[in-house]
Amino acid sequence: MAFLQKSGMPVVLVHGVDGSMPASNASEMTRNQVYQDSMQLVSKLSERNCPARPIVLMNTLQAERKGLNYEVTGVNRSALDWCLSSSSQHVPVVASLAETSDGQIVSLPTNVATQEIAAALQPMKVIFLEPAGGLRNLDRNIVPQVQFFGQEADVQSEPWCTGGTYEMVKWFSRLLGRLPARSSAVIADPEKLLQELFTRRGSGTIFQKREPIHRIKSLDDIDIKRIRGLLEESFRKRLSSDYFDRLDMRLDSIYVSEGYSLAAIVTKEQAASNLHYLDKFVVKEGSQGDGIAAVLWSKITEDYSDLFWRVKTQNPIRNWYFQKAEGSWKDKDNEWVVFWYGISDRQLMQQIIHHALTMEESFGVNTVGDKLPGVHTVGNKKSSISEESNNLL
Repeated sequence: MAFLQKSGMPVVLVHGVDGSMPASNASEMTRNQVYQDSMQLVSKLSERNCPARPIVLMNTLQAERKGLNYEVTGVNRSALDWCLSSSSQHVPVVASLAETSDGQIVSLPTNVATQEIAAALQPMKVIFLEPAGGLRNLDRNIVPQVQFFGQEADVQSEPWCTGGTYEMVKWFSRLLGRLPARSSAVIADPEKLLQELFTRRGSGTIFQKREPIHRIKSLDDIDIKRIRGLLEESFRKRLSSDYFDRLDMRLDSIYVSEGYSLAAIVTKEQAASNLHYLDKFVVKEGSQGDGIAAVLWSKITEDYSDLFWRVKTQNPIRNWYFQKAEGSWKDKDNEWVVFWYGISDRQLMQQIIHHALTMEESFGVNTVGDKLPGVHTVGNKKSSISEESNNLL
């Protein structure tokens, strides 16, 4: 915590006596325990030259009785904002205690207090420190990622996602529903917090929201202006004026996210034995780097058992394509690399290479292929993604 604060990443620390018990009137023993814990945390942070302030009550969390239970009705940010201000720069150490309008003190589950404070502050990341280190599958290995498409999680059909784990996944869906679109939540082992924050793979389970990705079969069902804007912004080029007219005759699928932040276009090429060609694969700049390309690629490969595509040889992430492909071929002029998977017949390989190299360029430039000396087979389409780009094809 002290390291994060010193590194210019403001932290709010929320703690409580029990993270799972329902909200209830706080006994004197509970209040004393919370006070002691607050002072101990502040003291430990101060020992590391990290100024901190205990926030115990101060009307920060407000609650009222609803039937047999208590519910949080509001969050007063005053003390939090003072701690986080540039003039103060203290870590607020918030106790999971709330006050009712008639002066009762209520002990809140720590996760409830955290969700309410997060909803008030709108942070980019919420981290739950748990010795378990994250969700675990049937082999007791950490589940590295849970992604939400709308209200549905990508893990809901997994055999380990039942009972309490399923309820926890739904709870994280509700939490992220109250936060900005790019916010995430994490369950991590406190001993591995720095690994979680400063390594690509992290250490625990990260929960993220994703825009739903739709598969569309006709240009009539898509916003042409928005898809054109995405393609032209991503490639920093103007599409040829007849691009969509030519596409309409060959189109098999367009994958597009709900907000048009990523897209893929797959065609069926009659001149190449009706095999499928990946014409475009783009991720908007602001959406790169968080694994969304892997999600889009997974959807495509689930729907298509064969696919081929071409890439400029100077493309800076060509290794990404080698990881996804089962075969590749580079033209002798060193301008294009043609990739494919699901195609094992040598005649078909020659056919798709020739077809890819003689296709009209989307941006108005014709590319002419040469004679095909041979085929080089490499890679594995099941390899993991190492990089992402908004300008893939």
